[in-house]
Amino acid sequence: AELELGSLDEVYRAAAADRAAADVVDVVEGKAGIRRRFEQLQLAANDEVMAFMTAPTAVISAAEHTVEDEAVARGVRYRLVFERAMLDDEPGTYDQIAGAVAAGEQIRVTDSLPLKLLIVDHELALVPIGSAESPAEGALLVRKSGLLDALEALFEAEWSRGAEIVVSAGFVLQLDAPDLG
Repeated sequence: AELELGSLDEVYRAAAADRAAADVVDVVEGKAGIRRRFEQLQLAANDEVMAFMTAPTAVISAAEHTVEDEAVARGVRYRLVFERAMLDDEPGTYDQIAGAVAAGEQIRVTDSLPLKLLIVDHELALVPIGSAESPAEGALLVRKSGLLDALEALFEAEWSRGAEIVVSAGFVLQLDAPDLG
């Protein structure tokens, strides 16, 4: 099975390299489709997952979200930026953060984020179609492209502005954002 998986991975990567510009973005429809793709991407992650976590939770609650734990157990690095409203609006967020940090995830918090975002292995991103003011039940699956590069740059900018979250003696502490000046 592992040999076959390696062979299929090579075929996939070769086909992905030949994609036309129209193949850069796929539309994922409906909450069930988004949830399924959200979980598939994390289960397939090999190296790193980067995400923006914004309120309100639209597709999957923290209690239902178990694939993250599986990925972390496999050695996948997680860097998450939480919007401050998540800490106030979502029950159990402090406990979730404490558990995630204890498991080795890196978490920062910021006042606001421009969108929900999931980037996996610098290869794929999942971005909602709608905005906070005009929600829509769909998402864009973005493949390796200039658009993905821009989403990664946005993530890194927000990551550098975020305040680090540290768990100490059972409490979640927020450190000041790094001084970039």
